[in-house]
Formats: sequence, structure tokens, C-alpha cells
Amino acid sequence: MFGKFHSKETKLKMSKIKKGRFQSKETKLKISLTNSNKVFIYNNEAGLNKFFLFKSFDNYSEAAKYFSCSTRTLSRYIDKNKLFRKKWFLFTKEINN
Repeated sequence: MFGKFHSKETKLKMSKIKKGRFQSKETKLKISLTNSNKVFIYNNEAGLNKFFLFKSFDNYSEAAKYFSCSTRTLSRYIDKNKLFRKKWFLFTKEINN
């Protein structure tokens, strides 16, 4: 479908099919866990070139709540591999030393 578009008729048909369908809480939880990124917090003590796992979170929201900042802030630090608050390294995957 790259570069192609659905017609209005097709969109209406798809809309009718989805109306009235609800997902169970279990299904929503599974989708949430699949789509969420874990956040691993590491620190580097005394410049030893070794990272120590400080804490991990199941998603960005939990980590943002812990640090009292926005999820977007965490995302930026993770994407740019920058030191967060002059102490923490943030990753979405667990690293092995």
C-alpha cells in the first residue's frame, strides 16, 4: 500500500467492521507491554569505564514519574546518549560490561 490510498468506500467499510468491537483489559495490557520500551538506568562510578545498573522501568512513563520529568525528556537523552542530570546513563536495552 506504499504510495496508495484507501477509497472513501473502503474506509467506510473498515469503520463499520470496527464499530462495536471492544478489547478486553487483558488484550489492552498485552498490547501495552508489547509496544512499551523498557528503560534501564545506569551510573558510572568514579570513571571506571563500567556501568552499574541502578534501576529499570517497564516503560518511559514510570521512569519519567521517578525522575519527575516528561517522557519526551527521557526520550531525548536516550536517543542522544547524553548523561542525564550529570549522573545517569539511560538505555532501552540492558548492556553487558
